Amino acid sequence: MQYKDNEIEVKKSSKHEYGWSKYNNVYVIWDEDYDTRILSFIDNYDGDNEKYKYDNLIACSEHKGSIMLMFYGFVPFEYAKGKSIDICGDSWYIEKSFYRNL
Repeated sequence: MQYKDNEIEVKKSSKHEYGWSKYNNVYVIWDEDYDTRILSFIDNYDGDNEKYKYDNLIACSEHKGSIMLMFYGFVPFEYAKGKSIDICGDSWYIEKSFYRNL
């Protein structure tokens, strides 16, 4: 899969029907349309707030205009379940947002 100037490897597994990738240390779980706008979300994830930048976003997945987010330690307020975020000019609903202490 091509994104910007990078080749993104999609790994297949029995657990994730359409596969997964690791991008900027964040796991991406793909659905049937492989919407690369989710990679743009990762690129821009709290770019102005260095305390969040990639540190606590573990995984994300997009499906039909909604997004699932998994964080380490805590969920940032602006990414709580039920909120909407702008991704590439479209509003995506945060369907699930949770944290793990690994």
